[in-house]
Amino acid sequence: MNKEDRKDLVERLRNISRGDHERLCQGREYVCSCDYDETSWKTAEEAAAEIDRLRRELKQARKALGEAEETLRLVEHPAFPDPLYHEQVKALGRQIGFGALMSTASAAWREVMAERGYPVGSEFVAGPCHGTVVATLGKIRAALRAEEEGK
Repeated sequence: MNKEDRKDLVERLRNISRGDHERLCQGREYVCSCDYDETSWKTAEEAAAEIDRLRRELKQARKALGEAEETLRLVEHPAFPDPLYHEQVKALGRQIGFGALMSTASAAWREVMAERGYPVGSEFVAGPCHGTVVATLGKIRAALRAEEEGK
C-alpha cells in the first residue's frame, strides 16, 4: 500500500464513521436497535484517527532517521592519519591502549574547551567501530529508501 492508498483508506474509514444514510438506499430505511451501526461508525473513526496518529509518528521517525544518517555519514569513511603525528600517536596507542588514548583525548579536549569558555559538548568523541557505523547506515538507508519507493 503506497502513501496515497493509505491516505485514501483513512478517508474511506472516515466516510464509514459518518454513516451512509446519504445514499438513500432501501436497506437503510430502518432504525438499528442493536447499536451495531453506531459501534461500527465509532470503531471506524477510532481506526482512522489511529492511522493518522501513526502516519504522523512515522513521519517524525523518518525525519529522525534522516538526521541520524546525516550524522553517521560523517564517520562512514575512515579518517586519514596526520603525517606529522601518526607514528607518535600509534606508539602511544600501543603503549596505553587505543581506547584509553581516544577517551582521554576526548576528555582533555572537553577540558580545554571549558577552560576557554567554549560550550562543552563540541569536542570530538570516540564512537562505535567503523563496521557498526557502516552496518547501521545500511539499515537507515534501507528504511529511508522504502519510504521513497512508497512501501
